[in-house]
Amino acid sequence: SGFADRLSQRLRDAGDEVIVANIGKAWREVDSRNVVVDAKNANDIERLFAHVLAVNPPPSRIVHLWNLESADVETTLQRGFYRLLEVAQIIGREDLSDPLALMAITRRAQRVAGESDLDPAKATLLGPCKVIPREFPNMRCVLVDVDTPAASSPLERRLLDGLAADLDAALAATLTHDVIAWRAGERWVQEQAELPLPAVAAGQSRFRARGVY
Repeated sequence: SGFADRLSQRLRDAGDEVIVANIGKAWREVDSRNVVVDAKNANDIERLFAHVLAVNPPPSRIVHLWNLESADVETTLQRGFYRLLEVAQIIGREDLSDPLALMAITRRAQRVAGESDLDPAKATLLGPCKVIPREFPNMRCVLVDVDTPAASSPLERRLLDGLAADLDAALAATLTHDVIAWRAGERWVQEQAELPLPAVAAGQSRFRARGVY
């Protein structure tokens, strides 16, 4: 998509070596920096990693954008949930132990300001993003849900800068939140807070000491 192209260019402008994998019907190497991948074919993900490792040293950042656009549930899962699991499996098999940041970017997966047109199948990416760092301590994963500011607008430039900064922070293990959303140029984070419960008067609790339920 155009947004993905502009994010890739933003990373290149910062001096990063970027390899782009676009979704297509079959595997194809356009050139050393651009490939086409059948996102439903696990073998193509293997080919993608082989290509990346042949061109560059082991990657330090992976940005997953295949769930930006809406699709049917099975396609959404094939492009997102299952592919992230395969990425983790490949990293394990290749024994890539250097620090690695994985950022999965979605659109309309999280409710921030009362949105009603959500795409819940995309929210399944939260599972791999939470579990992968527990299996691979060298990996940092962050799930980011974005809106759609006008192309090349100040709001989009702010969004692109924010994504690049969070990606760097994830790699440096200084990112303090792993679920983020961007709305109208503002960065939102997910936090959890304790909910105090009212005291229960003596003898009114439904639980009893050493009870079995």
